[in-house]
Amino acid sequence: MKKEFLKKQQESVFQIDTETPPRRARNFRVEVIVTKNDMIAAVVVRTENTEQCSVSEFDILSRLYASGVRVGIDYDLIANIISGRRYNEEIPIALGVTPVRGGDARIEPRVHLEEFTTAELLRQFPGQVIRRGVPVDLDEVIAEKIPAEPGRAGYTVRGRMLKPEPGSDVPFELGDGVRLSEDGLRLVAAMPGMAGVEKGRIAVKDAEYEAWKYDVKLRKGNMEAVLTIQPGLTAQPEHNEDWFRDLVEEHGLKFGVERDSWRMIPPRLRSAEVRVIARGE
Repeated sequence: MKKEFLKKQQESVFQIDTETPPRRARNFRVEVIVTKNDMIAAVVVRTENTEQCSVSEFDILSRLYASGVRVGIDYDLIANIISGRRYNEEIPIALGVTPVRGGDARIEPRVHLEEFTTAELLRQFPGQVIRRGVPVDLDEVIAEKIPAEPGRAGYTVRGRMLKPEPGSDVPFELGDGVRLSEDGLRLVAAMPGMAGVEKGRIAVKDAEYEAWKYDVKLRKGNMEAVLTIQPGLTAQPEHNEDWFRDLVEEHGLKFGVERDSWRMIPPRLRSAEVRVIARGE
């Protein structure tokens, strides 16, 4: 009696209903259209029964995936197609990502830079304020380059990467008295002085560059003394006999001095003047 009961109980536990549920009626067709160099994908749900179309979000997604569409899918729009019964209508459903060009390099000054006032400018427009630049120390950073950006890659709807165009570089325009750092990203002072812009180039000048400068050098085995006059920005000083005598004494010239050399100096110097003022025998 007990064995019969256990047998019936076992049969009831392992009894399986083998009846197959009816398949979902398929009254639609999903089409995927990829255009514009794989940058746009659209879907169309084709059906004649718009009121009782059995399409699901999974049906649309699986068709997109089967067509290789992976990027830029608007999942909310897929749900809207179902809820809004937007059938027999070509609807853009995925957009590729356009690559973004990188930003160009740029140079940013680290000190206030102005165009140096030149002697020529003062002659043309007398009385104006002389712009001497700003003081800088040796190796002080005057300007810095912000490197060009590589840009941002794009992707087609099928996941193919689109390389971006990198930004353009911009070179430093180097004048006198400056140099580049080892990494090429900073322009620094190669000497202490005044920083400014000269003919479009960043430069560092001597702190007293606007003053008239006189230099006497010996050459040819000390057989010649050569005077160099570098014009300044101020009015030309008077070059007379007294001035020349003081110059000779200051540099210790004792023999072969051409006493009338000062007369050959033009009354209006516009560029450097180089002249032999003493010759040995």
